[in-house]
Amino acid sequence: MIESECNIRVWHVVFCKATINHWLLDRLKYGHVYAMRLSPGKQYWTVIDPTTSCIDATTVPIELYSNPMDYKETALKSVRVIVKPKEISRFSAGVDVFSCVSVVKHLLGISSRRILTPNQLLKYLEQNKHG
Repeated sequence: MIESECNIRVWHVVFCKATINHWLLDRLKYGHVYAMRLSPGKQYWTVIDPTTSCIDATTVPIELYSNPMDYKETALKSVRVIVKPKEISRFSAGVDVFSCVSVVKHLLGISSRRILTPNQLLKYLEQNKHG
């Protein structure tokens, strides 16, 4: 296997309804986003769930978590994203808002500052045919 192929990452980006009742969040289709990927041995999921106070990184045995591509509920949607090594970048200098969207954008190598909400990120991923 070529070395650059080893660094290809497949993320499942999961969009979900916000759990906080707020009139503004009710207007948005999705209010939160997190990312997950299979471990190299495909024995567990690595879940990166950024919240307002921290970034929760956990590993979950594969049999305890359904395949995110099977989400058919209106409250959840999953997009499969393949990230190539050249797309993975460092945080750029400057001010950026810390949010679930900014963390997932960094994992995916997306540097656009125009993407601020989970809905905008979903639209970007669907338009750019990631995965």
